[in-house]
Amino acid sequence: MRLKDPKFKFTSIQYNKNQRAARHRDAKNVGVSYIIGLGNYTGGELIIFDEDEKNPKKHNIKNRFYSFNGSICPHETAPFKGERYSLVFYSI
Repeated sequence: MRLKDPKFKFTSIQYNKNQRAARHRDAKNVGVSYIIGLGNYTGGELIIFDEDEKNPKKHNIKNRFYSFNGSICPHETAPFKGERYSLVFYSI
């Protein structure tokens, strides 16, 4: 994370292995989070909805960082095959 955005401040890192998150908002996160997907998998995009839980958009996070505010916009994980890890950097 320090190489991607050295000015980004975070208090926590969430590590997930093969987790498909259901649609949710982050209850305790403050501000923007960064997420990256790692591993040998297909699918598994981050799906982000607008504040009204409409207009879903898929974002490919495999081997790339993506920033979003998960406390405002509902989000979920698309189905995937293979071994998928994700790291989420955020503040509480």
